[in-house]
Amino acid sequence: MKVNVITPWLLIKAMAKRFRDAQSGGSVVCLTQIIGAERGLYPGAAAYATNLGVVHQLVRLSAMELSKHKIRVNAVCHVLHLGDKFPVSVGEEKAEKATGEEMPLRRWLDPDKDLASMVLYLVGDEGSSFFLLLKIHVATLLPLWCGE
Repeated sequence: MKVNVITPWLLIKAMAKRFRDAQSGGSVVCLTQIIGAERGLYPGAAAYATNLGVVHQLVRLSAMELSKHKIRVNAVCHVLHLGDKFPVSVGEEKAEKATGEEMPLRRWLDPDKDLASMVLYLVGDEGSSFFLLLKIHVATLLPLWCGE
């Protein structure tokens, strides 16, 4: 709970104070996982998924509360990548076999390319200055439409 919930809350609070005091506006992007969303229902992960669900709600409420100070708060939710516990625990080959047919793009998430580019887009002012309260699913392991 301390790491998964309290830490993001304290970071958002500290960043928001700096942005507000400087009257500069700004952007906060929380990284989370799909397991905390409605689409991430995995057996045996109730405690972890609940923690991340709290982070999703924190992002929603923070976005609403901080928008009056021109502070945007968004979340990027990712699916499995080869460094996650599941592929590491069962081995890459077995994980590929278990999930290969489910991946619309037929590849694993690449954190450096897929996640980093989305976060950079959201923190910048070029194209994302109007985005607020987004929960973006960066997914190669989900159907193309995630509805919410």
